Amino acid sequence: GAATDFEESKGGALPLPRPTRKRRRSKEDRGLPDDVELLKLAQVYVETQKAMWPDLVGKGLIPDPSSENLAAMVEDFKNRHRQGKVSVDAIKRLSRHVPKLGGGYFRFSCDNSNPLSISDQMVNCLRKAREQGSYIPWEYIFADFSVTGLSSSRPGYSAYKQLLSDGDQLLQTTFIDDFSRASRDDLEWWKLAHLSRRLQIGLIGASDGFDLSQSDWDMKVTLYALFSRLFIKQLREKVRRGMSGAARRGTCLGKLSLGFTRKVKTTAD
Repeated sequence: GAATDFEESKGGALPLPRPTRKRRRSKEDRGLPDDVELLKLAQVYVETQKAMWPDLVGKGLIPDPSSENLAAMVEDFKNRHRQGKVSVDAIKRLSRHVPKLGGGYFRFSCDNSNPLSISDQMVNCLRKAREQGSYIPWEYIFADFSVTGLSSSRPGYSAYKQLLSDGDQLLQTTFIDDFSRASRDDLEWWKLAHLSRRLQIGLIGASDGFDLSQSDWDMKVTLYALFSRLFIKQLREKVRRGMSGAARRGTCLGKLSLGFTRKVKTTAD
């Protein structure tokens, strides 16, 4: 029973420490990383935009990457992630100095992924936006860290869709890195595409070349959705196969019951 799991084996193998318990997060904080990751994201944003929009630096529209400014950017990101509200006054002041305004949404799926994936996606979209003559302000940056694309109830994604529907905002184009970043659900993709078309807001993929303004946008959504569904199906089969093999080898498959712990399995050798 449970008592034997805590006994030291003849080979001297001690029970492994239990995984570090993570703090339970509120629903609105789902998809938010630690402040350290957001500080890195803010710094990458400032450095990238300063290199691509040097004229805005002289006008004071791109902040210096000081610790105070970065901390303020982190708090601003967290507030709009939770509430989906963006100050229109700051955007209107910026709109006088740039040709067009764009927004960006970024995501990765699980804790095993590298958080720098968000930065890489953001840089790709900032460069694509510069090619299109669009400036993406920090206020229009949204993301979900470690949240699956199969769910449409992602706080960052929901907040961005709230921004899309806000008629007072000056958003003209949405930039994503590729089709799967916005969603892994084909129905949600159709909803996003039709919402953007109804609001006359563009939707561009920086890596996969998707463009909602092109005549074949609906064919691409159909194909991308098919590929995404095939990927999910194959991934589920791989997970089932891996779990079946792990169970056959006596490996722990998930969270253990109360009173049990893990221990290294040794052989006669």
